[in-house]
Amino acid sequence: MNERIDWILHHMAKSQRELARILKAERDLACHAAGLVINIPHAHMAGAGVEEVKSQSIDLSKNIAVYLNGLADLEDALGDNLEPVVKELQGQEEE
Repeated sequence: MNERIDWILHHMAKSQRELARILKAERDLACHAAGLVINIPHAHMAGAGVEEVKSQSIDLSKNIAVYLNGLADLEDALGDNLEPVVKELQGQEEE
């Protein structure tokens, strides 16, 4: 039974590492986009490009929201996946 628990934990850890890698890539993308928005000269905001800047700002906000939702999903997945394992380990300690 311990081998099976070890196997499950190993695969859960592998999937969580992969999720974390994906979220890191999204974070880097959002940070880069934020840096680009900050570097937009203010002169462009007063002219014809206002709608474009607003659109880019909205897109950036959406990317940040997606990233934060991804972190929340990762946390939920960790909790959901570890709960049965912890219960199983507690059951073994009681025996």
